[in-house]
Amino acid sequence: MPRMAHMLLWSLLPWLAASAQAKLPLLFMDKEDILDGWGRMLAQANSAQAVESMKPPPCTWANGDTVFGAFEVLDSPGLFEVFVGIGRPGEPLLTETENPAEIQNKLLGVNVTRYTTRDFVTWSKPVVVLVLPSGVGTFPIVGDGAVWTPKSIDRDDSTGQYLLAASYGTGVHMFTAVRPTTKDSFQPTTGDIRTRNFEDHDDVNIYFDPIRKHWVDIQITYQARD
Repeated sequence: MPRMAHMLLWSLLPWLAASAQAKLPLLFMDKEDILDGWGRMLAQANSAQAVESMKPPPCTWANGDTVFGAFEVLDSPGLFEVFVGIGRPGEPLLTETENPAEIQNKLLGVNVTRYTTRDFVTWSKPVVVLVLPSGVGTFPIVGDGAVWTPKSIDRDDSTGQYLLAASYGTGVHMFTAVRPTTKDSFQPTTGDIRTRNFEDHDDVNIYFDPIRKHWVDIQITYQARD
């Protein structure tokens, strides 16, 4: 190969390598990424302040009520919908002792309830859009996996389709609905609530990518211990 061609090739190699690496997405982190911290890292606690002029959805806030999703209602500017996971004891705040009502909740399961509001003061009547009964599935129950946990929810604004992720045992379950305004709107994407979509850690974070027109799961996965 002529000397000039050699020189051109060597000058291009770093650019080609950098270009190839830039196109590869960072899907996982390993120990080398976390053991030797580098770059600008600043730990800072952010305080939360109550907005006294607003009121939360009219839940009992005694048996485990967690707001995990909120959207502006499609085709209804100024109207907001809020989704609350109800029936998971100890959330959002832990209690020193477990009362009989909480124990009963573990037996009954969890439900996802939808409220709407325009001013975050006056709320609509509740609509139970998904029921997650305890005791379904044959997979292992690990720790607090004995109770369903609604994890995340997002929406495709162009179609009105919602996707809701929930965890039970070691299984991740997906439920879908189009404009979920009525009772039991959400249905399992597997066709059977007892059938999980996949097995993994309960940290499943769903969002819809409107540019690429597909769903994305930012998942914390199980790792083998060494």
